[in-house]
Amino acid sequence: MALGRVSGELPLSLPTGGQFKVESPFKNTQEVAPIAFSDVFKNALDKVHESQEIAKNMKTEFAAGRLDDIHGMMIANQQAGIETRLLSNVRSKMLEAFQELWRINV
Repeated sequence: MALGRVSGELPLSLPTGGQFKVESPFKNTQEVAPIAFSDVFKNALDKVHESQEIAKNMKTEFAAGRLDDIHGMMIANQQAGIETRLLSNVRSKMLEAFQELWRINV
């Protein structure tokens, strides 16, 4: 697949003060409601919990002999582990950022 080059110029206007203003050709036609970080984090936590439950159920079914898809079970197990580590790392970074903000003297 070849990458094409986007052509076109941004409209520029030079005021008398020497500063210029760039107007974006892309206009936002829809208003986007702000999303709270807590909602995003809760959704991620719910998704990780769901992945862990799926992996646990697949392991149980495999151990009982009702599931013969070892590859699917291993993939689900690895996916749940990766998602758990990712969420843990995001949590750690958020705590570090909070502690850094807490130390700032105003």
